[in-house]
Parts: sequence; C-alpha cells; structure tokens
Amino acid sequence: MLFRAVPAGVLVPLVALAVLAAAGCSSADPEIMQLEFSLVATCADPRSTRQERLMVFADVHDPDGHEDVAWMVVEFPDQGFGWELSGEDLEHHRRNDRHWFGSPGLVFPGLSSLPRGALRVTVGDYSGRTAETERVLPSAPAAPGCNRFPRLETPRGGGEDLLLAVPSGADRYVVRTARGVLELQGDLSEPVSPGSDFWDFVGDQEFFLLARTGPALWLESGPWRSARAGEDSRGPED
Repeated sequence: MLFRAVPAGVLVPLVALAVLAAAGCSSADPEIMQLEFSLVATCADPRSTRQERLMVFADVHDPDGHEDVAWMVVEFPDQGFGWELSGEDLEHHRRNDRHWFGSPGLVFPGLSSLPRGALRVTVGDYSGRTAETERVLPSAPAAPGCNRFPRLETPRGGGEDLLLAVPSGADRYVVRTARGVLELQGDLSEPVSPGSDFWDFVGDQEFFLLARTGPALWLESGPWRSARAGEDSRGPED
C-alpha cells in the first residue's frame, strides 16, 4: 500500500499498465456497480487512544474478467490525499457472483481521525481503462471514549462468566476473527452472556467486537482472547 498525497483528480499510472496498454490488448471499460464504505473507530483497550480507519470495497464489473482489474485509488479530493492500492494491497472477494475490490483498513500516518466529506474511488484495469465514482462520507456522531466501546466485562455481583456490553444507540453487532464474522442477534440493551454459539465461533482465536452506531461508523475493540486459549487470557491484549 502506498501512502501519499494524491492531487485531486490526478492519478499516477503504473508502469505495468502503460506497457500492457501499449501492447494493444483488447479491452472494455470497467464499471463500478456498488460502493460500500464506512469508518471504523478502534480501541485496543479501555485506556487506549481511539484510532480511525477507512473500509472501502467496490463491486467492479469488467467485461474482460475480474482478473483484468489492476488497481484502485481511494482519495479525499477536498483534502488532496489518498491511497493507491495494487497487488496484495488490493483485496478481492467474490460474493454472490460479484467481485468486490478494496481494503478493510486504510489509515494515514499521523492522523488518528480521518476527514469527512467527498470520497472518490477510481479503479483501473491492465488495459489502461478506468471507472470512477464519488460519494459523501457523512459526519457521523462523535465516537465515545474507549471505555464505552463494545466489551466483555465481569458481572457486578461477581462470577466467572463474562458479559457482553455494547454502546447505547448501536443497531448492529458483530464479532470478527481471522476466519470470518458472526453477526450477533437479540436484545443487547443490557449486558448479556454471549452464549455458547459465540464462544464456539471464536474458539481459541483472537477476536474483535464491533458495533455500528451510525450510517457509516463502527466501533471496534480488541483483540480479545477466549478462555479456551489459556488461563487468564480473556480480555483485551496488552
């Protein structure tokens, strides 16, 4: 991933793209069918400082095949900076016969909070053709302090079973591990026991707790570890 200032509307072509385009490959324009994006505010533990990352994925249709998609630029044109993604930095996922390209964790060195406002996404293929779309990243409600992020806590009356507590106003809840995500259901207005399905899903892996508190804002805490990973291992890692 290349962190750099990207002048608004200006893309730096990759050498490989220019070479392939000059070779006269047959091509058709790619098209961005859908765009999913959100801010993820993260806290490693209740005492840490909140950090933000941007998650962006585009549903790209390329008549020449998804293998022809070569790069993506995600930029805040009003601020004049962004990210160039290619190779291993450009993730590709297939979902219901659609091909999604992007990144789940765009951060910018030195910025704990990312801008709001216009967000431009441009994709390019190996033939030098591009597609572009622009959306607005809304000004989400201010994220609470890290001690109000989704968390596991000890019951007030004591006991060994941990309770899952989420911030007020959240409307979706997810636990994330390296192998996937599990959306949590039910009434979470008060701290509750996560249940056996939760612990079976996380197993002995590290996991992260997420809660959506706005149209484009998720709160994430972790990594946490299950008691199955070893004695005294439940809780955010140091």
